[in-house]
Amino acid sequence: MSTQLIGFSIGGIGRRFLVDPPSMKFSDVQRTIRLPTGIPLPGLEGIFTGDEGLELLSSTISTRGSYDNTGKSYNVTRIIDSRNNLDVEAYKAYSPIFLSATFATSYGLSFAAITATLTHAFLFYGKQIWTQARRSLHEQPDIHARLMSRYEQVPEWYYAVIFVSMFIFSIISIEALETDLPVWGFILALSISFMYVIPCGMIQAVTNQQVGLNVIAELVVGYALPGRPVAMMLFKTWGYITMAQASGTVVDVFQYRRYLRPSSEKRFCVSKYRSIRDGVDYMGSHRSRSPVLKRSNLLSPGANNFADVLSAALDAGVAIGAILVFFCLQYPLNGSIGNNTIQKWWGNTVFYGTADYLGTPLKALKDDGSRFGPSSW
Repeated sequence: MSTQLIGFSIGGIGRRFLVDPPSMKFSDVQRTIRLPTGIPLPGLEGIFTGDEGLELLSSTISTRGSYDNTGKSYNVTRIIDSRNNLDVEAYKAYSPIFLSATFATSYGLSFAAITATLTHAFLFYGKQIWTQARRSLHEQPDIHARLMSRYEQVPEWYYAVIFVSMFIFSIISIEALETDLPVWGFILALSISFMYVIPCGMIQAVTNQQVGLNVIAELVVGYALPGRPVAMMLFKTWGYITMAQASGTVVDVFQYRRYLRPSSEKRFCVSKYRSIRDGVDYMGSHRSRSPVLKRSNLLSPGANNFADVLSAALDAGVAIGAILVFFCLQYPLNGSIGNNTIQKWWGNTVFYGTADYLGTPLKALKDDGSRFGPSSW
């Protein structure tokens, strides 16, 4: 809950950098508003596909799991003690961790993206950040900003009060529970999140791609607090989820209000309630979802509008289709509809015999205790 509300407060304080400038378009918000309302929003960029499309088109060519030196899934419980800390001797007696090539490559690309985010924001938006720090809402050259200047805004000290209260709440939680995370580690995690909120928010506003900080957070806490997995997860949560929640606040609280102009106070209260509710729901269900969106600058305005409507229609079709499939095919007869017909069709069963599905190794080890990799680690 503290990450939700701290991110909520950071998003509120940083709105002048991520909402007020006209270049911060968040075209996904514009697309969502335009389809049902018909509100013309100039400068809308085309968005081709959401995460649902990626899931439909993706195919497994490698694994994201970790393995030991016998080729089996890595058994983490063998290298931790009763307090869930790393047992170095047990680790040396068991196995080093082996990752697939694409898994390691994805980590390398994450480091590159994190570095490029800061560099890009400094080179392309450095002057704008400095200007926005001193510019009020009615001075913006955007028509939506000038219209919003007529409405009373929620004071920034509202968000500051939420931040201070959640900061204190977080420190109490760290000290009262066995987290193995010192207070300075918590402050360091928030510092990483603060440093990247504006650069990552600007990248998301222009491209609809959110740069994740989970990799850099894992690296920092791994060196600062080695052998403490619980502390690592808490550090990563405050270092990454806080930034992600701040970006979500910018979209849900300010960007939608920018175009639809509901009451600022009501939107503030609703968003605060939602942040608390989401924190409670997450603790109970451990669910998460991070949409990934793509866009293109190479299209004409007409093609952009077509791609915009098509993208919104496909998203709506996926949502409605999922409801129809559930109530028409899965819910009746306990999902047994088509057991002896369509569910046995070759196209629905052929993948069960593939090497990807079966996890068949290119070269299998002998069943005589053979191992691969280094002899000591």
